Amino acid sequence: MDIIISELIIENYRSIKKIHITFDDLRSLFFGENNSGKTNILKAIHIAFNNSAHSKEDVFISIESPYSKNKEIKIYIKISPYDYLNNKIINKFNPAWAQYLGDKINPEGDFEYFAFLTQVKYDESKKDYIKTRKLIFNWESLQIGNEIQYKLLEPFDCYYIPAKRDLVEDILNKNSIWNKYIPKIEIEENEKIKIAGLTKKISDKIIKSSNLLESVKQELQILKPNSKDSINLEAISQETNKLYNGINIYIDNVNNGRINFESMGSGTRSRSIFQVIKAIIENRLKNISLYAPILLLEEPEANLHPNLQKEVFNEIAKINCQLFVATHSNWAFCNSKYEHYYHVINKTETIIKDTTLKGYGNVEKQGIYKEILNNNAGFLFSTKVVFAEGKTEEIALPIYYKKFFGKEPFYNNVSIVGVGGPNYKYFLKMANDLSISWFIFSDGEPDAISKLQAALKYAFDKDSIDLTSLNNVIVIPNNCDYEKYLQKNGYSNLMIKAIDGKIDGNKLFKEWMKNMDGQYIKSGIRDYHSAGNKQRALEDFFNKYKTDYAIDVANFIVNSKKKMPPIIKSLLDKLKKEL
Repeated sequence: MDIIISELIIENYRSIKKIHITFDDLRSLFFGENNSGKTNILKAIHIAFNNSAHSKEDVFISIESPYSKNKEIKIYIKISPYDYLNNKIINKFNPAWAQYLGDKINPEGDFEYFAFLTQVKYDESKKDYIKTRKLIFNWESLQIGNEIQYKLLEPFDCYYIPAKRDLVEDILNKNSIWNKYIPKIEIEENEKIKIAGLTKKISDKIIKSSNLLESVKQELQILKPNSKDSINLEAISQETNKLYNGINIYIDNVNNGRINFESMGSGTRSRSIFQVIKAIIENRLKNISLYAPILLLEEPEANLHPNLQKEVFNEIAKINCQLFVATHSNWAFCNSKYEHYYHVINKTETIIKDTTLKGYGNVEKQGIYKEILNNNAGFLFSTKVVFAEGKTEEIALPIYYKKFFGKEPFYNNVSIVGVGGPNYKYFLKMANDLSISWFIFSDGEPDAISKLQAALKYAFDKDSIDLTSLNNVIVIPNNCDYEKYLQKNGYSNLMIKAIDGKIDGNKLFKEWMKNMDGQYIKSGIRDYHSAGNKQRALEDFFNKYKTDYAIDVANFIVNSKKKMPPIIKSLLDKLKKEL
């Protein structure tokens, strides 16, 4: 692949008033909520390279910008030369593309590009929308030149694959990708004659074996124009191109024999489309000297088991094309072949926020994949996220959240993620880049605050950070972690009840204290018999078992008559203002 769509501008298309997107990688992932506009971006690219009908429903409207026949859909495409091996845009088109595009290539400093505008506007005389394409000879100012013919774009083979896909239905659909390419496969003339002879023999045998078909054939003879003619039935076509339309796919199963593809599950039938596309693209790359495939995939994960989703995202990334994927799947982010992510957001119109891993060093990339993309990519699909110090808070906060709001966080598209201290920086960087609103709920111990400040400085690229100035950062006061804060604010008895409710009857908290009293630990000897013994024992207990009891403690608190811990209520009050 030696060219790339490097920039895209879409105006007045469906949910999109205007967006400008840049691409520096052959693989791009679009993600976001339902109805945010991901599919509209893919379809806009498809419109630019293909002929299709349009209606007023395709035109962007809003309260401030109602429908008008004068409103035009505009899709600007900029294409640049690309070095596939080194994964970067380069200065010059190769000789083949330079010769093909000729004087339609424009300079931009030391770089070359080819750009065009696809325009969809209402034609009053035809009472319909018409499509035209024009050359762009200055991308910066979007100066438009002469009209170009659709034939010029033939080397740019653009495939749009919707979420609802089925290879069996594709074979039957005359307008499908299968029937666009498979019947065009060339067969040598002498082979065609041989195939026609074989199919005629088989067809004649089928007709003769049926008395009814023979009778139909005889009755039809009355329609022949003259006596020397004959009317025949053909059970199998002798025209080789038509044979492709009737291709049947089946599995020759070692245990169950022949299984027709139409009997397979929707996941298999859906996934098989990708293999067909891959075969078509690879075949055309071998046989066509000037060929630039563009693949637009809507939700490749649809109908697939999670582990199979991983496999599919890995397989489609290997296809030699420019790939645009709209997805709701966490597994898309686990694949290191995808390095540019586009967060699609729609409040009153579609907007784009993007981030790329290309500028990161290897250590940072490894941190992002390990801490976020492989384990916590789900938060990228949220509109609000709470980053908590550790696993205990990640477990407990959703319980407080449900008590406060009357529903689980996911109903409000809120994620609560335990980041493990110093790893804040990777989460914050991605959240900032992708405009995901975030909060931090942090322990107040000096070491925790120091790590948090370092992460915030990294995320905001600043030399210093004043935590008190950040309204979305909640730090537990008095150098406490979550459990110590509960103890100091009068929740000790509820914490003990949570322990007693979980430990077997013969191992209540008091008995645990008795058994542990006098034992050696790193800080000295356990003293659970002098003044303050209960608080010391409780602190030691939760230092070891905090995660095990996170659910129980939170449940006992929210189901008691005692008010919710003030620091947690403070966090939830701030969240409420933004929801």
